[in-house]
Amino acid sequence: MTSCPLNCRGFKITSDQLKVDEFFYTTPAVDWGFENYLLWYAEKNEKAKSNNIIQDYKDSLDKIKNCRSLNDDIISYAGRLSSNLHNTKKRKRNHNVTIDTVNGVAVNNGTVVINNNYESRDKVDHTDESTSWDIKNPEDLFDAWRQYLNEASNKHEYCTEKYHVIECGYSIKCNPEIPDELYSQSGLPEECVIESPFISSIKYSDKVLNYMKTKSWKEVEAAVIGSYDEKLKIDQEQIDYVEEYFRFCLLLFKKNNLYRRLSASESNFSRLLVWPAVEVAIDSTEEMVLLPGEYMLKSFQEKYKADGCIIDNEDNEVFILEISGKLMLNEKWKYGYDHVKCTFGALTIFNSAYKKYFFATEETATKLQIPYLHAMEDSLHLWVLELYSNKLYISNKAFKCKIPESMKDTKNILAMGNLLWCLKMKLEGANIVLKAMKEEHDSYQVSRMLRGDDSRRSLVEMVNVDIQKPVKGEGYGVVLPDEKDENEYSIFDINVDSARNIASELEENRCFVAGSVNVTVEADVDHAIAKTLEHFSSKKLEGVIISSGIVTPPATITGYGPDQVLTSYAQFEHVIRVNLLGAYCVAQKVSEILLKNNSFNKDAGLTGLTLPLAKELSSFGIHVMSIARGVFNTPIVDRSNKNAPIALFPRRLGEPTEFAGLVLRVIDTPMLNGSVVRLDGALHV
Repeated sequence: MTSCPLNCRGFKITSDQLKVDEFFYTTPAVDWGFENYLLWYAEKNEKAKSNNIIQDYKDSLDKIKNCRSLNDDIISYAGRLSSNLHNTKKRKRNHNVTIDTVNGVAVNNGTVVINNNYESRDKVDHTDESTSWDIKNPEDLFDAWRQYLNEASNKHEYCTEKYHVIECGYSIKCNPEIPDELYSQSGLPEECVIESPFISSIKYSDKVLNYMKTKSWKEVEAAVIGSYDEKLKIDQEQIDYVEEYFRFCLLLFKKNNLYRRLSASESNFSRLLVWPAVEVAIDSTEEMVLLPGEYMLKSFQEKYKADGCIIDNEDNEVFILEISGKLMLNEKWKYGYDHVKCTFGALTIFNSAYKKYFFATEETATKLQIPYLHAMEDSLHLWVLELYSNKLYISNKAFKCKIPESMKDTKNILAMGNLLWCLKMKLEGANIVLKAMKEEHDSYQVSRMLRGDDSRRSLVEMVNVDIQKPVKGEGYGVVLPDEKDENEYSIFDINVDSARNIASELEENRCFVAGSVNVTVEADVDHAIAKTLEHFSSKKLEGVIISSGIVTPPATITGYGPDQVLTSYAQFEHVIRVNLLGAYCVAQKVSEILLKNNSFNKDAGLTGLTLPLAKELSSFGIHVMSIARGVFNTPIVDRSNKNAPIALFPRRLGEPTEFAGLVLRVIDTPMLNGSVVRLDGALHV
């Protein structure tokens, strides 16, 4: 029972002081207990869900305890009532009593209970597919998330699901083990929306970016310095950042063979690009400092070395950095391990703030966001960690950009500038929240000592305090979130309708149908490639997947022998022209473009005439693989032969998704080169 201070027993809230439930206007403070509030609700003859009654009562108390114009004793008393309500909700109810009801509120000998109290319901298994979901309030939703994350935590000993981290964001796919409906109901952020400083300074930015594409380094430098008039009427913080970022780009691209140097070692990648880039995000503030290199994380109980950390004036760690080897390392297990390591590091930084300022208000603490950056392969990935509910976190992929290859790569230069601006905003936001948490914590500590106020619960109850550091090992590739396919495609097919159907399945805005293309006709291939390059004029061709192939020739080309079932020369010639010469034609034409584009810095997924092409192109870093597929359930099979042979096991035609899955696996495995992988169910056609 929460006792009311003697000097406040007759106190009532007035409507000019605060807008709360009428109960607090008409009832003296001594009778503000929850049981009396329930009786008042019943007398009003209103029907309401139990969780609404609890929430309304708590909302009014929270308004009272946060109103600084009221007496300190009343504020403290309201806080204790709110805290007592939280503890009461956790107690189990005795079901073996006879109760009477008044307008939906159960009353038994003066003890009031609420029918259908959420806390007293049997635990619902939201992962049971045989039953429908029972989502009635936010806590049900949070429970569903925790249960599904538990179900998904068996894929690896150190996966982020183990600590109830929901991974989401604009560039990654949803976890396939969690229903799409759960994502859609939760209102999780799909993308990070920021006000780009390059837009507010568009005249100045546009000039510099255009000079980068067309002018010399000295001319670009002059454009970056600019004139005073160009920078007038622009927000000072934004124009200062834009100018500082362009100066960073000048120094970066002054280095000869930059991309090759970044690809030489992790030390080069870190020293020449990643660390200086992060410095750009904090250059304008004196309250944060980057500690690059092997930094021992203080928040972690175990030995944890990060590749960089940002601390504030109070020695709080507010940002963590992981760099997965050199540029274009292409080791998925390493990417997965560092992703988990980085996320766990951010978790400990976040939890450390809750443990340090444990008497800050929940309202302030839940605004805390900890950014962390993962540099891997050819991209920078910015994540932001925050609390969704008690011991349930959101890790949002806030931004992603590719490393610019040269000063002419203005698209990726601009994207990297926006990523670093986003990081700057997140760091400044974290700094503001941590200051507020410290102030509230210190203030409450004084109040607690002077008045004996114990109404505020510790923030430590809201977080997972024990985080286990991941251990290096194999298998971490499975914990790396799958990126959404951001590639764009040109589809070559002799049947235009078939190509358009494929485009509609892949999202038409990312696909281009080059018209009817006969791969056995060189002019058709040349024309289709030219149209493709024209359509994707701002893009670079990065590879080709050649899947042209026929099982039997069309019915117009006849065989010989009894019933013409034996293969004639004309039939054999047609199959060879399509399956062999057509494949070589496309492979050779695309290889020419890859060489012109200097695409040897990438792993082009070129599958065609395998070993000869692999030997010819290996010195340029181009991979060549072939998939010897059986008969697949595709339109070309329907058009050519209704009685196509099926695999020995499983006894069916192959599915296009199986072929696509193997293609992706081949592209992701750099040691596969110059060989043939069979995908035919032992048919060996």
